Amino acid sequence: MHLVGFRIGGTTDRDFMYGTLRQLANAASSQGQQADETDLNFMVSAVVGLKPRDQFEAMLLAQNTAVHVAIMRSANYLANTENIYQQDSGERVLNKLARTFLT
Repeated sequence: MHLVGFRIGGTTDRDFMYGTLRQLANAASSQGQQADETDLNFMVSAVVGLKPRDQFEAMLLAQNTAVHVAIMRSANYLANTENIYQQDSGERVLNKLARTFLT
């Protein structure tokens, strides 16, 4: 990821930008692994592209983006379940995430 000209939340505050980037990287990783670079780039692109006016809007957009990525991962998990227990669990997670996203 290139941070040249990286600007998020209508601010150039480096602490805020790097903090947000670190949190997005944590959300783009799974089970202690490094962040998935494609997901992280998508998340940053989404937040920056939505042009938040301030740091508060940037935080809300980052949360929304993280929930969106989790929804898509859950949908993939549900589509690939092998038994009814996995299907029930996957459906519950996907349903909760989708409701959170809309709220």
